[in-house]
Amino acid sequence: MQYAACRRQARFSLHNHSLRVPSPYFPPHPLKRLEGSLRAYLQAHADLVLTITKPVLLDQIGALSAQSDNPILFENIVEKPGFRLCDILVKHRRSQARALGTSPEDFLKTLAFRLRRPPRGFKDVQTGPVKEVIRKGAEVDWSTLPVSTGIVRRPWGVRDFRVLAPDGYYFRFTEGQ
Repeated sequence: MQYAACRRQARFSLHNHSLRVPSPYFPPHPLKRLEGSLRAYLQAHADLVLTITKPVLLDQIGALSAQSDNPILFENIVEKPGFRLCDILVKHRRSQARALGTSPEDFLKTLAFRLRRPPRGFKDVQTGPVKEVIRKGAEVDWSTLPVSTGIVRRPWGVRDFRVLAPDGYYFRFTEGQ
């Protein structure tokens, strides 16, 4: 008897058209166009980014980054003059929501919506940040490629791999804890 009552109630709620369940296939609000590059993102969110202009040793960057709750940009790396490093872009829900152009309250709905969308594909361009530094002929020196280190265990317990981009930014890929 109890089973039949539950079954009738479920059937009723499934056919009740006044019941509105938000669909996971629609964003919670119109989607904001996201920045197209790391440079544009850092410029658009300059109020959130902590910029360090003082000289910093490469080995100190991980420990300094770990102390920051906001995105951090190192502009003066002693061992790599002319290169910059950006870290901690999306550490907390607030910065994750900003990266997706939404509020912290709508972050999960927006993320779920964006993950269900097909990839945007590639865009062929004549120029861009990746083509700003071009070396030809005798200028080519493989030892100057911007790969800083292989996978290294840091003193604070994580392993990471660092790559320098041609535009001077330094990308650090860190193993999760």
